Amino acid sequence: MSGDVVRICASALIAAVCGILLRELGWRGAGVFSVLALVIFLGTVADGISSLSKDVLLISEEYGVGRTAKEILKVIGVSYLFGICSDVCSELGERAIAGALTVVGRVEILLIVMPYFFEMIRNAAALVGQ
Repeated sequence: MSGDVVRICASALIAAVCGILLRELGWRGAGVFSVLALVIFLGTVADGISSLSKDVLLISEEYGVGRTAKEILKVIGVSYLFGICSDVCSELGERAIAGALTVVGRVEILLIVMPYFFEMIRNAAALVGQ
């Protein structure tokens, strides 16, 4: 695993230097180059992410916390997805779209979490009322 990390980081540094050189040379597609590099880097860890997700769900279902674990994974996935998309938009010079994506991502996370919050409030009220 550590060899993959070193290889990805070295590739990222090389891609960053290439991106800087392309910008300095005035190539207008430098942002697209950066996005392509991101897609390639994400592709290198996709199998690991998939395997980790399956393992977490398997263990969580085995110990009876399946619903909660699924929601936690959903929140983590949504936050990473919106964060990456926001970063890509920002890299491409679309700062307003990046900001909007960040806000929408936060709202989406609230929509996922709020039913649990309301359930907690109801349970606390039931305990206090008894």
